[in-house]
Amino acid sequence: MGKLELSNMIRKLVPFFFSAAVLFILFLIFWRSGPGPRLIEGSYRMEVDMNISEFFMVQGQEGRSSLELFSDNAGFIENENIFVLDNPVITYHPANNSDPLVVRASQGKIFQDENIVRLWPDVLADHGEIKVKSEKAAYRGGDNIIILEDNVVFSGRGITVTSPQATINLDDELVVSTGGVKTSLR
Repeated sequence: MGKLELSNMIRKLVPFFFSAAVLFILFLIFWRSGPGPRLIEGSYRMEVDMNISEFFMVQGQEGRSSLELFSDNAGFIENENIFVLDNPVITYHPANNSDPLVVRASQGKIFQDENIVRLWPDVLADHGEIKVKSEKAAYRGGDNIIILEDNVVFSGRGITVTSPQATINLDDELVVSTGGVKTSLR
């Protein structure tokens, strides 16, 4: 192969390599900002169809907000119809305008088809002077209840109640603890 042949071959290949480089750069730009799966950031990583920063959802009737859900970040998984939540906070406003019930955790998921919100692993709840801790919580929208599970501890007003599970009926503002309940007074 002579110098002339090599020079002609290089001239023919340069446009090909240039075009390939431009297409690769366009692919990278589209892949980062275009539609399609991405990873949700936060305390865990998961592939999602859509990322949402500062996710906010409100539930209510007759212009009155009864339940608000906020999350630092959320990811939507379309084929499962669920939202994955990072640092979710649920605020329930009782109909009698008493103190709101605020429930927070590090992680959560909204199961849209079942109308259920699950929170874990370090669930904390506040209702006025009453504080609650548990490992898991689930809000069931159809029943308007919150189920707390694993190491449930209610404390406040000079009393501490521990149990493996507790159910909070939001309509009746009633708490039922089950499965080996222990109570201590200060």
